[in-house]
Amino acid sequence: MVFPLLKTVRSSTSFIRQWFEPKSLALIVSFPVALMAFEGNIFSGKMPPNGALAQINPNPEIFGEPPFNRSPRPRTPVDATTAPSSTDDPTLIPDETITPVQGQVSIRFVNLTGAEIAYQVIDVTEYRTLAGRAEMMLQNLDVPTTLTFRRQDNGFLLVKLEAKPTEAGVLTVTVRETPNFGSDRTSIYIDPAGEVYLN
Repeated sequence: MVFPLLKTVRSSTSFIRQWFEPKSLALIVSFPVALMAFEGNIFSGKMPPNGALAQINPNPEIFGEPPFNRSPRPRTPVDATTAPSSTDDPTLIPDETITPVQGQVSIRFVNLTGAEIAYQVIDVTEYRTLAGRAEMMLQNLDVPTTLTFRRQDNGFLLVKLEAKPTEAGVLTVTVRETPNFGSDRTSIYIDPAGEVYLN
């Protein structure tokens, strides 16, 4: 019984020695060393030889086939100082219509709130202030034109538009307080045809 066991132990020892011979150890150690050298070249900015990267295809054929061959459509910038007219979008309904006189309109602005309102006609006037419970008239504005306004106390405004047939080319804009954020409006756009849009 002792001799077979001793023979088995010797066979195992011989097998282990084969694995840990210098040649095997050199192979085991050489792989991580080579990997470290390659990573060192990458992070130091050195590129591998040209032949190593020449086989990489920068434009695989799959990118020329659906669905990878799609390209984004260019976007058209939007001018924040103007609003679209019904000629651009037939489904857009104006909030009021006025008949310009020789390409011009006048705006009567009525402030029924107790707060001051800052207003400006884009590219025509600087910011001005209208006192509470007061009104003013902006005359002979070329269309298209945009009027912006905002309560000085940052409250919300409910806006009513009215174009009377007896006052050609005059738009009356009446503002009052509202607690409803969804009803708040801060600008009016009048297009060349006299269509009026609230925003």
